[in-house]
Amino acid sequence: MDAPEMENLGQQQSAASHLNQFAAPWLDEDYLQSAFFEDYERASFTFGAEAALLEEIDVESLLVDDRGCSTAAISAQRIGFDNRQMLHSRSVVPRSLPFLIDGLDTPVRRRLFAHFTQKTAWVLTVSDLGYNPFMETYVPQSLHDLTLLESLLCLAASHLSRMQASLDSEVETEKRMLLEAAEESQETQLEKLALAQDDDQTSSRKSLLVSLLLLCVYEISEGAGDICWRIRLDSARRLLRPTQALSINLTAEPFLLEFFIYHDALATATAPSTHIVPECNEEFWVSLSSSRQSNSTHMIGAYDGLLRMVTKLSNLQDRISSSGQLDGMLIGEANDLWVELDQWQPSECDDDPAESSGRQPLCQAYQSALFVWLFALMYPDRITSDRLQQAVEHGIGHLSRMQTPGGLTLSLFPAFVLGFACVHTKTREQVSGIFQKLLGFSSFGNVRLAWDMLQRWWADYDSGACELWNWKRYLESQETSLPLT
Repeated sequence: MDAPEMENLGQQQSAASHLNQFAAPWLDEDYLQSAFFEDYERASFTFGAEAALLEEIDVESLLVDDRGCSTAAISAQRIGFDNRQMLHSRSVVPRSLPFLIDGLDTPVRRRLFAHFTQKTAWVLTVSDLGYNPFMETYVPQSLHDLTLLESLLCLAASHLSRMQASLDSEVETEKRMLLEAAEESQETQLEKLALAQDDDQTSSRKSLLVSLLLLCVYEISEGAGDICWRIRLDSARRLLRPTQALSINLTAEPFLLEFFIYHDALATATAPSTHIVPECNEEFWVSLSSSRQSNSTHMIGAYDGLLRMVTKLSNLQDRISSSGQLDGMLIGEANDLWVELDQWQPSECDDDPAESSGRQPLCQAYQSALFVWLFALMYPDRITSDRLQQAVEHGIGHLSRMQTPGGLTLSLFPAFVLGFACVHTKTREQVSGIFQKLLGFSSFGNVRLAWDMLQRWWADYDSGACELWNWKRYLESQETSLPLT
């Protein structure tokens, strides 16, 4: 070997040694085969003065070290090493496979799908025990239903954007495209189903119902304060109204019915005073009793009468507002409702006693919140009443001692109602802590909207700007539509 060759070999060995010095913790074989390098779709590296264009890698999937440097680009800019063959063989796998799942043909869509399965699906229901209806049933269905998949991805895009500190233009653009595509597809399917006269379309109706509900939750996640979420909910009701040809068997999908009733019943709590509780709700309660296949439940209050009391309270409030005063009949109904609330017991989860005990604080918080609401109807000018403040303290205490993360999924309603009655610094600080947990858990826009509205109410109440304690009227004055689910 002559002198130039010896010198060149020495330079390569020196460069390789230098590479190992900086890259050894990151470029071992186990790391290169880890989850950080699963999607080899986009990347290019610059080596010295030349640009070696390799296979594309999703740059966002690259791990970043503690100095803020991309670990894959150990930087031939720093080490001046031009052995492309070595880096190519160790860090890049040539892409030759087609995409796997219909509808997930772009990196951003695959990213949103992963976010839904890993994050979003787990804040939609109480799933502390691991079983999740969306993961077990509706994600698999989305493999064969593009409308359902687009709705699912649209919700994931909204949720992801709410979790990020800065604007992600790629996610925002995809979110708008997915929303437009899902809306158009839903309308087409509704028109087709309206013409169907047989039961052959049952599965299509179920998938469409899930899609409609997912877009309702999308609007809730957006937290825009407009009525779009109510419009989505009304669209879902079209498939559940027994008198219409579009309707599906109410007992066929107990979870979907439970999921819908949870959102529909709590929607009445903040509905304008002109709102009328849907007439078909009575059929829903009967259907729920007959459709329950076990004592497992993934929401709250559908099977034990709690949500039915919510709709009764909403009706009572609307009639009081309509008449402008309390009469003997309305007072009698209010007292009967108090008796029902006082005697109410949450349903037991016989499938898992631990789940029942874990939900007890949440159920007790709901009970306290409904009492606060009922008291507000009877005495709208007595927010400082000792009886009321005692109920507020009890309810907040129940929310504060919840141990199961899934309980946070269903905690916004009692947190807002109890918070609306807080007049003392101590209870307001406790409610603030609860809302911080909620914001960290779900990141949905309606949680932020509820928290902002609550703080505004506290400021207005303390300044004497609000005479009557009525959150429906207050929301109307703020021109805000607020879902508490």
